[in-house]
Amino acid sequence: MNNNNQAGCLILVIIIFIMGGISSCIDNKEIKDSFSTLCVLALGGVMIWGWLYSSKEKKETAIRIQKQLETNRINLSKVYNSIQNFNSSKQLVDIYNCIVFAIDFDRKKICLIKKSKVFIGSFADMIDAEIATQYGSKTETYQIQSGDYQTTTQQWIKSVFLKITVNNVHNPQYSFDCSCSLQYAEEWHNLIKLVMYNR
Repeated sequence: MNNNNQAGCLILVIIIFIMGGISSCIDNKEIKDSFSTLCVLALGGVMIWGWLYSSKEKKETAIRIQKQLETNRINLSKVYNSIQNFNSSKQLVDIYNCIVFAIDFDRKKICLIKKSKVFIGSFADMIDAEIATQYGSKTETYQIQSGDYQTTTQQWIKSVFLKITVNNVHNPQYSFDCSCSLQYAEEWHNLIKLVMYNR
C-alpha cells in the first residue's frame, strides 16, 4: 500500500474513533444507537476497502513478476540460440537470476550464460561445484506439566543454491549461483562431479 493510501486509511480510522467518542457522550438513545451503527459501518467499509486494495496490489505484483520472468526467458533464449558449435545435452536454467548452465557431452564443453554474457569452455575449465543452503528457524519456549521450561527449535530450508566455479581467462575462478530445488541441486552436483572426472 503506498503512502497516500496509508495516510487515507489512518485518517479514516481516526475519524471513526472520534465519532465513537462522540457517540459515548450522546444522551439520546436513538441518536446514540444510530451514531454507533454509522461508526461500525464506516469501520467495516474501511476494512473491506483495505482488503480489496491489498488483494489488487498483490495481483499487480504477481503480474509484474510474471512479465519480468517472461522477459528473462525470452532474452536467455535469444542469447542461447545465437551460440554456435555447441549442442546442449543437459541444461540448468535459473530464470529468476537470468542464468543458464549447459553441458555438451559430445564436444566435452560447458556453456555459461549470465544475462547477456556468455562463457564457453571445456570440461577442464570446471573447477568446483557445491550446494549452499540457507535455513530458517523458529524457537519456542513453553512450560511443561512439571513446571520446567522446554525449548524446541524448528528448522526448514529457505533457499538452495548450486554454486558453480569455472576457470575463465578473463575472470579466473568465476563463480555463479543457480537457485533451484535441493533435489535438482544434488542431481546437478553429481553430474558436474562426473564432468570433472571425465575431463
